[in-house]
Amino acid sequence: MLLNKAVNSEAMEQKRFAVLICEDAEKWGGRDVMLKRHVELYHREDDEEWRGFNVCGGEVPTAEDLDKYNGFIITGSHYSVHDDKEWVRKTEKFVATLAEKSPSKRLVGLCFGHQLVAKALGGVVAKNPLGKFVLQTERVMAAHSSSDTNSIVSKLFEKGSLDLLESHSECVTELPPNAKTIASSNTCEHEMVLFADNILGVQFHPECTAEEFEEKILPFLKSGKVFTEEDVLKTKESFKVPLDSTKVNEVLKDFLHQ
Repeated sequence: MLLNKAVNSEAMEQKRFAVLICEDAEKWGGRDVMLKRHVELYHREDDEEWRGFNVCGGEVPTAEDLDKYNGFIITGSHYSVHDDKEWVRKTEKFVATLAEKSPSKRLVGLCFGHQLVAKALGGVVAKNPLGKFVLQTERVMAAHSSSDTNSIVSKLFEKGSLDLLESHSECVTELPPNAKTIASSNTCEHEMVLFADNILGVQFHPECTAEEFEEKILPFLKSGKVFTEEDVLKTKESFKVPLDSTKVNEVLKDFLHQ
């Protein structure tokens, strides 16, 4: 699918971006809805062109596609980066190729995307250290001074920690070579990682809302006995905390267009 936003014929160079959609659960609305969500959050100019690759359906971009786009987003997913699936392996290979051959191309990984990038570049993804599924609003804190990170990303924590949504059973436990942890939380050491000057990953979910998590994820955890009644109450209480997702999304947008 191609999603074009009011093409400006006078633009000298039209920027093109791609969303690698890794989620196919019906409750999230399908490829078109997922693409629309990310375009609305991360597009900047009216004349940008955005395409959605249905990677969990086998539509994985190739090395040749690197030349066609200025930046890529890898979405979240209910799948694991350790699943024995061809599309997971191919997407990993794509990330590794981008990192090796296209340092000018921007890449942002969200949750599953963050983990996939880490694994593709030589890091380790494992079960959450606490041994349980994390679904809550989490306080995320800066892990490095601004001098250690990308100038755009460093603006995130100028006024202190951020409250952001989490939903994951796995996380990055060991960084790949040369990666820098930008932010951490009580449940995840590597919440936000600058893998390279052009590659950024976040474990949290700035693209989602607490209402969505309470409606689409929490009932599943309760019915599957992953969460106790006490867990459910704690999660719902955490969802009342105002989120800093807008601030994060603006930084991700700026990084993608840098």
